[in-house]
Amino acid sequence: MSKTTKNSHGTAKKMYTGTVISAIAATGLVGTIGTAHADTVELPLPTTAKTEPALVEKEAPKKTEVKAPTKEEVAELGATAKQTQEDADKAKETVAQKDDVVKGSESTVKEKQENVEKAEKELPTTEQVKQAEQGVETAKGEVTQAEKAVSTAKNATIVSADEVAAQEKAVATKQAEVDEAKGALEKAEKEAAEKEAILNDTKLPEARKAQTDARFEEQDAKSSVESNEKRVEDAKLKEQEYQTSVKDAESQIATSTKEIEDLTKTKADAKIAYAKANKEYDEAGDYNSKIRATHLPEITLDSNFVQAVKDTIAYNLADNSALSTEERNKRTTELYNRVVRTQVANANNKYVQTKNELEDTTRYDINNLPKEIRDELNYFVADLLNQARRQIGLPDAVLSKTSLEFAQKIADEYVKANYSNSMRQEYRKKGGSGHYAKGINKVAKEYSMPTTDAEVEARGGQYYENSVTTFASHDFDDEDGVYRKTLGEMKETLYNHFVQLISTKNDYAHTQGILQFDYPNETAYFGGVAQSKTDDFYTTHFLTSVRSSLTNGSTWDKTPIENPLKKEVFDRRVAEAVQHLKDTAKAVGAIREQIEAADKGLEKANSTLRSATVKLNALKKEGSPLAKAQTYLERAKTRHEKAVVDLANANALVNNLLVSHAQKETDARSARGRAVIAKFSLGNANKALEIEQAKLDSMKVSVEAKAKAVFDAELVLKTAQAKVTQAEKELADLKGAKTRLVDLKVELEQAEKSLQTAQKAQRDAKADFEVKSAKALEAKTAYETAKTKFDEAETKRLVELAEAKRKELEKAGHSHLVPVVDSKGNIVDYKAEKVTVGTKDDKTYKAPAKATNTKAEPKKQLPNTGTKESNLLALLGASVGLFALVGKRKYR
Repeated sequence: MSKTTKNSHGTAKKMYTGTVISAIAATGLVGTIGTAHADTVELPLPTTAKTEPALVEKEAPKKTEVKAPTKEEVAELGATAKQTQEDADKAKETVAQKDDVVKGSESTVKEKQENVEKAEKELPTTEQVKQAEQGVETAKGEVTQAEKAVSTAKNATIVSADEVAAQEKAVATKQAEVDEAKGALEKAEKEAAEKEAILNDTKLPEARKAQTDARFEEQDAKSSVESNEKRVEDAKLKEQEYQTSVKDAESQIATSTKEIEDLTKTKADAKIAYAKANKEYDEAGDYNSKIRATHLPEITLDSNFVQAVKDTIAYNLADNSALSTEERNKRTTELYNRVVRTQVANANNKYVQTKNELEDTTRYDINNLPKEIRDELNYFVADLLNQARRQIGLPDAVLSKTSLEFAQKIADEYVKANYSNSMRQEYRKKGGSGHYAKGINKVAKEYSMPTTDAEVEARGGQYYENSVTTFASHDFDDEDGVYRKTLGEMKETLYNHFVQLISTKNDYAHTQGILQFDYPNETAYFGGVAQSKTDDFYTTHFLTSVRSSLTNGSTWDKTPIENPLKKEVFDRRVAEAVQHLKDTAKAVGAIREQIEAADKGLEKANSTLRSATVKLNALKKEGSPLAKAQTYLERAKTRHEKAVVDLANANALVNNLLVSHAQKETDARSARGRAVIAKFSLGNANKALEIEQAKLDSMKVSVEAKAKAVFDAELVLKTAQAKVTQAEKELADLKGAKTRLVDLKVELEQAEKSLQTAQKAQRDAKADFEVKSAKALEAKTAYETAKTKFDEAETKRLVELAEAKRKELEKAGHSHLVPVVDSKGNIVDYKAEKVTVGTKDDKTYKAPAKATNTKAEPKKQLPNTGTKESNLLALLGASVGLFALVGKRKYR
């Protein structure tokens, strides 16, 4: 770098006209443009990036004679003033129109904000959602318990039916034993009675009658056996149908039971999948809300500045070898002046924190930011930089992995050294700038990148950093001595400092250093952004554009990575987030449908199981038709056998009546003894029957109770299932509130963007109005000043002409002259009046001459007095005015 530009980092020295841009572009030593230093300012004043621009020495202008404007020039200035005022009035109307648009947009935003706030108020809390989910799970748990209770009750009914059937068989067995005991008793009683009758010889007629009855009974019993044998044959045909019905019912029970087990497992698996899908849906909703809340501010460079930079780039790319040194110096000076004059308008860019940023009160230690916060700030500033570079026709600065660490390493060096005001002042005493070059060079060496020599380093000279340093003592730290900011505050600070670095008046160095438009042929690498806080300073470090000439041969990672905050990338991420939210919602709905299908399947399977169980119980209760017919046949056979025995006994009785008396006594006693034993046996059999019958009665009561238990359990199950349906509906409504809120926030975001667009148009209109108002005021002032000077010159001319006329009139012998006076008391003309001489009361007198007061209009000709002298003087005045006009035009 030339000596004249060597100290452009901080205390820039003189830079002569014609060498500004060429000197900068042609050098590659210390302090290349883009590594300039922004002077510090003290808090709590707003931080400004004051710079020490190169001075431009010019020859002092020579003093020139200022002539009064001509009438035509005054008229021209008046027309200009009128036109500029009309322009200002139109601009004012435009401002009013933009104000109306902004008011409308603000009203829309307010309406959308109210909708969002209402939705947020109605938005369930996480605790409410958890409670609703817990309510669903509780209700489902109740369903599970109810299902178990129904299953248990049904199983109990199946067991009870089997037990009742078994007990009925036991009762039938005991009843048979009782019947047998009764038969034995009757037989024994009858035998004893017969023996006793034979003994008394009083029963023979009765015995003969009984013999006849027994014969008829045997014949009737035999007929009954034959009838029941036919009934058994008929029952064999029905038995097949009965057994088929039993098997069908048992098969339905087995199938339904298996289906219930499978559906229960399917439902349990679906519940697990539902919980997972629901979690993914919640996470997708949270991510969608978070990404939509991301603030993507825009930066708009002034159009005149953009054109000036584009012209500078075109000049740097062009072949200027045909131009002379003087021509090149002139052109570079013109371009330099255009850039530094127009860049001031870039300051119109302002950062306004969003509602979400203001509500996020999480504050971070500036010197120990989490990596995700550092990365987001790097993406944020990289996007701002590339927005600006695209506007001036330059490609994006390349974002790579090194971009996310380079600036932070430099900021860490500032903190390690506790960079102080005394260090900065020491650099400036040596003619340098306020950068901690030692730490910057240390980091550069880690990447094998070029550094300044020891002498230049000792005065703060380096190749890479632009910075804004603000006085910030520990008074600005938190109570624990740590300096913190929220993410929104950090973004606002970095945005405003970025704007300051490209908008400070006469600061070509920082503007070029940030944007690197003097090196259009080189690839720019984004070196990152960082912050540091020391005992004296809060510093923002901008390593925005590291040129390829500095990275060649280094270990700088040149592989581009995607900036998630780049508009097209961000829009894609938003679309993907919305689609993912929809997909997860769809997945949740699909799994919910699976659960509902499983519930319906379970309800159907349980209903089938209940019906099959009832049918099987009824079949078992009814019994086998063949078994019943066989039972009736057995009873008929038993009756016939008994009738045969009774007939034989009757026959024997009749025969026995003829036996000897002694034998009859013996037989009678024996028969009576057998009757007593048979009676005792009957008593025991009756007791056993009563016990088994009591058991059977108890079982039947239990069966009815269990059937009622099944009914009650099924009723409880239906109630629990209804509670699940209601709880799931309420949960779905709560979760649907999130989606509605997301849609409302999208509408609010669109309204806010429209408002921002309207506000920007409003600011542009106001800025245009201010510029045009200033021009109108300037034109008006110029016009009034010119008119005043013209009036003064015209009055002076008229006074001089009047004096000349007076002398001519006096020379012509006119002694009575009447002066013509303007509104300010200046004599602008003389009139010669006749003097009337007469006598009055024998005295001679002359009529006195009176002065004439008149308002002299500068635009009018001198009054025509009607004398030759005055005409000559008028001609003389016109000639003088003509010469003045010609001289003015020549001067112009």
